[in-house]
Amino acid sequence: QQRIGVLNSLYSKLLVVFLGFGVMMTMICLIVLNVSHEKYHAEFAQRFNRSLATTLANQHFLEAPPSGQSGLTGLLARLKLVNPNVDLYLVARSGQVLAASVPLERVRRKSIDAGPLLRFVEGYSDFPLFGEDPLDDQRKEVFSAAPVTLAGYPDSLLYIVLHRQEHAEGAQALKSTYALQEGTLFTLAGTTFAILASIWI
Repeated sequence: QQRIGVLNSLYSKLLVVFLGFGVMMTMICLIVLNVSHEKYHAEFAQRFNRSLATTLANQHFLEAPPSGQSGLTGLLARLKLVNPNVDLYLVARSGQVLAASVPLERVRRKSIDAGPLLRFVEGYSDFPLFGEDPLDDQRKEVFSAAPVTLAGYPDSLLYIVLHRQEHAEGAQALKSTYALQEGTLFTLAGTTFAILASIWI
């Protein structure tokens, strides 16, 4: 009886260890799946819109170049109306924000790190590549960029911030729901099988 009691005690402890390990692995897998899902959608958005800045620059800046600060700001604002899910900026290669499709008083960063933009226009393709969001001190977003040359703004960049957080809340919630449903189903199934097999062994 003493030996049976010891074995039962050992079995109980092992069962607790296996269950705890299973729960921990489930949580880790769900976190990894969510991060992977985030990266996938960011990369998809950037690859899908990779030539957006070049197209807009060729159609609206070269064919009918705006004149003056007000003309440039008006053009960027009109382009934003076509797709409210993006923000457009004219940025110097030094990183200074020269004009924006939103009121300049909303721009929190008057200067951004131009390094990612320059890598993008030079052909960098290891997406997702994130750039600083001028509307937020901390946030970074995927983007599209293209070089433009305008009177008064030589050698500047059209910078289009994609996947805006405030416009993507619904899509983000739906994406998270699907990711959690898929991840929970497969992870729990695998974890349950592993636990039962370990207990049997």
